[in-house]
Amino acid sequence: MPDSNVTLTAMFTLYEYTITDTTNNSDFGSTWGGGIFNYGDTCFLTAEPFEGYKFVVWTEDGEEVSYDPYYQFEVESDRDLVGNFAEDVNCSSPINLYVDELTETSALLHWTPSGDEEEWDLLWGKTGFDTISEGELVSGLVDLSYFLDGLNAGTGYDYYVRAICSDEESSRWSNVFTFTTWYVGINDHSEDGVIEIYPNPTDNFLNISLDGNIDTPIKYSIINTMGAVQFEGKVTDYKNFSINMLGIPHGLYFLHLNFNNKSYTRVLIKK
Repeated sequence: MPDSNVTLTAMFTLYEYTITDTTNNSDFGSTWGGGIFNYGDTCFLTAEPFEGYKFVVWTEDGEEVSYDPYYQFEVESDRDLVGNFAEDVNCSSPINLYVDELTETSALLHWTPSGDEEEWDLLWGKTGFDTISEGELVSGLVDLSYFLDGLNAGTGYDYYVRAICSDEESSRWSNVFTFTTWYVGINDHSEDGVIEIYPNPTDNFLNISLDGNIDTPIKYSIINTMGAVQFEGKVTDYKNFSINMLGIPHGLYFLHLNFNNKSYTRVLIKK
């Protein structure tokens, strides 16, 4: 026992989390209520459509989380919420296009209806294809996803979706979603000037430098050649960040980035 009384003080720190709210189209409506919160705080998000448009759904990582424009929840982690708006018409375009299960030659394409539509057409092709004279049309889809196979590795693709409301009426085509298939090989593949990674090969930290206008959180993942995700995360520093590679075995990996409704894949080597 100590020779005299001892006073101990326990110090506690509240965890802080960032709630980000954005819109799928800033011309259709606005959102607010996000910011920095302590653990256990209540966040109140509001989505307000502009005249001629309607609110459809809040989504997170492509998943629908609330159809209420006034979304309230208890803060327990960082979250990136998107308020999705659409034209306020009888037959409106699909929203919330995104891609997952991406490989060198395939991708699973998703979308969300903005009304009661139950049938869709999909148009896809290599990035920048002429939507009038080019592209592959897939008609009469009744699911909210479509598996696209037979793609080229390390290649950019665009896709659009429209709703079929009757034999005589269809919606406008959705906004384009662009993605890039994985690239198998040592050379990097991406749009020139958009992404720079260094050093590559790396033995500790991988630095990522991004160019251009980026207005959404950046989601990243490190994937091995067997398709297993080693780890993943997201950042809100829209220009530069680093990934700790110290705990990853030596070998070839894919860095997958998603921001501004586009997906990018770069090849890296851990030495």
